[in-house]
Amino acid sequence: MNANRLVSMRSRVVAPAALAGLALGRCQTGAALDLPQYLQRDHLGEMLALVPASAAGPDDNPMIATFADIAAQLAAGDIDRPSSVEDDDGMTPWIHASYSLAIADPIRTRALTITRDLLGYDVTDVDQTLEAGMPPEMVTLFRGRFDEAAVAVAWEINGYKMLEVDGTPVASLFEDAEIDMESQISQIALARMNNAAFLPDGTLAYTASLALMEQVIATAKGDADSLGEREDVAALLASLDEPLVSAIFFSGDAISAAEQISPRLTSEQADEIATQIADPEPMPPVALGLVGVTAGGPTLIYEEGEEPLIELPPATIVYRLLMAEPGTAETAAEVVDARLNRMSSAVNGQPYAELFGTWEATAAADGSTLAIDLTPAEGRPISFWPQVLFARDLLFLAW
Repeated sequence: MNANRLVSMRSRVVAPAALAGLALGRCQTGAALDLPQYLQRDHLGEMLALVPASAAGPDDNPMIATFADIAAQLAAGDIDRPSSVEDDDGMTPWIHASYSLAIADPIRTRALTITRDLLGYDVTDVDQTLEAGMPPEMVTLFRGRFDEAAVAVAWEINGYKMLEVDGTPVASLFEDAEIDMESQISQIALARMNNAAFLPDGTLAYTASLALMEQVIATAKGDADSLGEREDVAALLASLDEPLVSAIFFSGDAISAAEQISPRLTSEQADEIATQIADPEPMPPVALGLVGVTAGGPTLIYEEGEEPLIELPPATIVYRLLMAEPGTAETAAEVVDARLNRMSSAVNGQPYAELFGTWEATAAADGSTLAIDLTPAEGRPISFWPQVLFARDLLFLAW
């Protein structure tokens, strides 16, 4: 492995983005675990059930929720969990495996600098993450093997005061979305870690405001509607054929032609693309989208002669689109297939047929949902799956 490349990877860690002791609910040190059963659990659905429906943000919020299952990805490659972020030998394969996951901030961008001394845990203790909402009012959830006593000590050291919300202890740094750059917590997380609590199932929840934490606790106790119960979100979850190790829910407007035709293009280029996506048949409108990836890789492409550091099964990029007009998914599938065959990326100019090796677009749920499964072309990593969304490079879906 090229040394400079490895240093660069370690600095980025999980850009898009050992199961010993994994907990079912609260951390159960030494408890026996049925690993295949654990990995088939719907962790995405379970965590969405803890997020207040209101936390999705306004209707124009393009990114509603982001999820990552680090534990399942490590298991897919039979990779041991590092002892800590200071375990260089363990962290290198961990980085390679998790490179394709949309892990929640701040542990995504600050993974190698957030230590147990600071938070009472580090990224190697985390199994799943989910974040929802629009800054500053974010909900961030972590599941894993947490030493709750160590976390409580870290709260005290960092100046949190202990409160109680409906019988649940809450550590509060600021009751609103305040930022104090003299606080180490604010330096790494801005406002998103202002309030913290362990929910009844052991999930560690963070919110920017105390009011939002009150909503999270009410949702976890079944006293308020959850994001997972939203009819459109539940429909997309039900359309999945297998668990995802990472996923992003996005608004249908995020893939409208107005959003996908980049303002960086010249007027001539924009007009050409607009003509292509209208011909021969326009894409029916989309209400809600989900993009994700199944466990596996390749997360990185090795240079010729390099020995792969990890072995992962082939992963699949998954799109599920809830159509705004019921019964239009079959038409949408035909449009997507035609565009993938004839259109090119507006970002790099390459034909989509060269970016993806295989694809299948089908109508599901009586024509209300479009299901698309793709694999990257040979020589391309699976880890580009979120980049095409962030770069507005989804012309094959634009409506």
